[in-house]
Amino acid sequence: MLYTDSFEGTAITPAPPNVQKNAVARLQDMLSNRVLRPQLDMGFSFGSSKLVVQLKGRVLTEPARVAVDAKTGKVLALGEKALVEEGREPIGVQVVRPIQGGVVSDYEAARQLLGSTLVSSRHGVLFGPRVALGVPAEITAVERETLVETARAAGAREVHLVDRALLCAIGAGLDVLEPCGRLIIKLGAGTTQVALVSLGSTVVTRTFLSGGERMDEAIQEHVRRVHKVLIDRRSAEQVKKDLGCAIPIQPIRRMQVAGRSLADGKPISIQLDSGEIFRVLEPIITAIAAEVKRVLAEMSPHMVADIIRDGAALAGGGAELRRLDEYLSQQCRVRVRILAEPAMAEARGLRRLLDDPTLRRIVLAPKEQAPRPAARRTGGWLMALTLMAVALLLTLYFSEETRAGRPTPLDSLLNTAFAPAMTLAAAPEQPSAQSPALDTERERRIAVLVDENERLNALLGREASQPTLKPRVARVVARDPRGWLSFLTLDVGLDQGVRRGMAVASADGIVGEIVYASASTSRVRLFTDSEAVVAASLPARKTAGVVLGSGRRAVEMRYLDPDAGIKVGDKIVTSGLDGVYPEGLIVGKVSRVHRLPDSNFEAVTLEPAARFDSLKEVLVYRNARNG
Repeated sequence: MLYTDSFEGTAITPAPPNVQKNAVARLQDMLSNRVLRPQLDMGFSFGSSKLVVQLKGRVLTEPARVAVDAKTGKVLALGEKALVEEGREPIGVQVVRPIQGGVVSDYEAARQLLGSTLVSSRHGVLFGPRVALGVPAEITAVERETLVETARAAGAREVHLVDRALLCAIGAGLDVLEPCGRLIIKLGAGTTQVALVSLGSTVVTRTFLSGGERMDEAIQEHVRRVHKVLIDRRSAEQVKKDLGCAIPIQPIRRMQVAGRSLADGKPISIQLDSGEIFRVLEPIITAIAAEVKRVLAEMSPHMVADIIRDGAALAGGGAELRRLDEYLSQQCRVRVRILAEPAMAEARGLRRLLDDPTLRRIVLAPKEQAPRPAARRTGGWLMALTLMAVALLLTLYFSEETRAGRPTPLDSLLNTAFAPAMTLAAAPEQPSAQSPALDTERERRIAVLVDENERLNALLGREASQPTLKPRVARVVARDPRGWLSFLTLDVGLDQGVRRGMAVASADGIVGEIVYASASTSRVRLFTDSEAVVAASLPARKTAGVVLGSGRRAVEMRYLDPDAGIKVGDKIVTSGLDGVYPEGLIVGKVSRVHRLPDSNFEAVTLEPAARFDSLKEVLVYRNARNG
């Protein structure tokens, strides 16, 4: 039990009637507040790069890294200890990021990291904390439930999911309860969210997989391709901080970066300049500006007037890129300002939620709460039994008044405590000021459900057409944050029978191969990755070859018969000779035919059939190697 007043050392004596009345009043106020105002003990800002825990009076920050055994999935190190190993992992150890793209990519790793943080917070031993967790607004119902279950498995008693953009607006000191639009641009590590908030909710929002980590990956790839040097992610991040800019800066800045030469494998130092890095980051920044314009185009005229008057707020760690606010202001014709300590805006919003009961009631009350599992309601049952026992004792104590039909102090207490709720229930339904926002949200959810239904029907049709293969449906919970996709994370793992080496495909065509599986998640290397190889054939031309990934969407199929008469548009399918992909799965279509230099074979460039950037569900296939 949590005590707000200390009675240690106070003698227990019969209280006079006026003191008894004050005690009843305090209990009445407590019941009224608990019924009508959601309570919070802590808030979590769980991103791709770090975990920030906002408590009442203090803040805990931990890198969002977990070191696991690559074979068994056992957790070896958490937070700072795992971050130290990143890029220096010994053989058999892998450092994973539990959250990618705003959703859980490794359930067990996320549970362990959250559980460790809850222990560090020293909240209490009898009851778990009631927590608020910042999430992107556009995650699916399955992704929301996964986040809730992860927090509960880590020890949380109640879990409230709150839109990150709304938290940033609250953390910026904006009055989000007013009937006017507030535009928030949150540039995080794994995702960027552009949202319009009003009346305590999100009206319009767009979330896409482009953030600070994608910029780091783009710098790494540029150095690899242009300078033929491999640099680690930390070096790329430092280059972004020192040289990155959204508008070219003068004078040009330069810095030395150490890496490993691809030519001979020896250490080497190269020089990079701000103009070069600007050209690398320009496509990413342009895409962010385009998303802001799309959100502005979806706003009502009076909302646009609000944004023109008040401007937009730029939050998130990526907001610190030089001259980004100036670039977005020019492109979107809206004044954009960077918040103070933009990386901590979401955490500040969580702190205000903890401190402001009125804000909690507006922001948290409309949100849907998932049903709480019965196995985790021990504390609730204990409280219910205690209240029933107290009610029984009070009823017996006032038995004379009850027999006489007179109201007892217990009746007055309960009637007063629940009067506001009864009044609300009895009041006729009134038009809500938030109806436009709710209608927009309802339409968005219907569109999401229709799209999900169409995708699942396509997958079920594919599954029914291949009964002997017995594929398993899985959901994509995270994507590679880099500009070119190489990996996906699925919500199935060892516990569901998924093993390394299994093939993955969508309703359109093959996707890739399972290269790592933990207890509840698995990692898929796309067949377009530079290390991927697929045995394939062209049935219409009766010839076969090998598909080699390139790290880009367009890949190449080599060692083809030059007399086969291959033409653009020919369909390519798996041959089954590699032992991974079942025979007959669609790979893609020929987009170009050419002859290999110094070779008697022909090669083709193919366009993959699967659309990697929009995958939601896939099929996992067993093969000869894993039964």
